[in-house]
Amino acid sequence: RKAGRVGKSGNAAMSVGANVARMARVEDAYSHAQRGVKETKSMTASALWHEQQNIRTLSKSLSRARDRAEMSEEHAEAAREMMFRRAQRLKELLSFENDMYLAELHARGLTLSTD
Repeated sequence: RKAGRVGKSGNAAMSVGANVARMARVEDAYSHAQRGVKETKSMTASALWHEQQNIRTLSKSLSRARDRAEMSEEHAEAAREMMFRRAQRLKELLSFENDMYLAELHARGLTLSTD
């Protein structure tokens, strides 16, 4: 029969118990490390998710701000174009009315003094 390892105290039974205790401590250390790894992975995934949500939120708010800026620019451009068209139509109307007035004066034998 083979004897187990003999520890410093010289007791074979004690060294087997010490072996088991050492193995239990190693297993506890691995278990603790695994929990730490799992916690770290969980926190990393959570942080990544929150970061993506912030990016999406910022992206949406930036997109909305760009859309508002574009709509504002389009509105200003439309207002300028409308004012230009109104001014053009008013010039045409005044020119037409002036021509009609001069034609009416001419039909009556009158003229407009340009002094």
